[in-house]
Amino acid sequence: MEAKIKAIFKEKFGEKGTLYASAGRINLIGEHTDYNGGYVFPGAIDKEIMAEIKPNGTDKVRVFSIDINEYAEFGLKEEDAPQQQWARYIFGICREIIKRGGTVKGFDAVFAGNVPLGAGLSSSAALESCFAFALNDLFNGNTIDKFELARIGQSTEHNYCGVTSSHQCSAKKTTSCALTAARWNLNISPSRLMATNWCFSIRRLNTLWLIRPTTNAASRVSA
Repeated sequence: MEAKIKAIFKEKFGEKGTLYASAGRINLIGEHTDYNGGYVFPGAIDKEIMAEIKPNGTDKVRVFSIDINEYAEFGLKEEDAPQQQWARYIFGICREIIKRGGTVKGFDAVFAGNVPLGAGLSSSAALESCFAFALNDLFNGNTIDKFELARIGQSTEHNYCGVTSSHQCSAKKTTSCALTAARWNLNISPSRLMATNWCFSIRRLNTLWLIRPTTNAASRVSA
């Protein structure tokens, strides 16, 4: 996947960008209790969304989705929202960062993933977290708190994608922690997670998902 992203990015945009990735997640307990104030137990899995991104010196965002085989281009003002639903997730991340006083400038991106779509593994949150982490790194010097990035993902789904969600999906992907599964009550934001060295696997719909330790669920892959 990484090689394909790099090849298509070079073909469409020329110069080399920076690679970022964010994992999908499975919920061991708590489906639909998250946005009702209940407990959840999410864990990152070994499937991810990966993107190559580079500032382009303009006020336009140009993005190509390999999996959908579509290109989208949009500005950074509220009235510039793209028509494609998948692109609205990226647009929403840009707008929510800007609305909070952060900086987002034009950039080029190519992304792909192996998180199954529509399978309850948070492919959309992985997309949001990947771009939120990248834009924080590229334009904001990583000054936006990781849990604020999670709230940015939640606000994106509420305000631009018409999805009811909590911040647990994004929080699991954006926070730096050694624990890939954590029991949270979404009435309060998790602020401290206990480190551990365990990993385990579970079977879901005849598929074995590996739950594994990670140092950063959303991260820069290469410079």
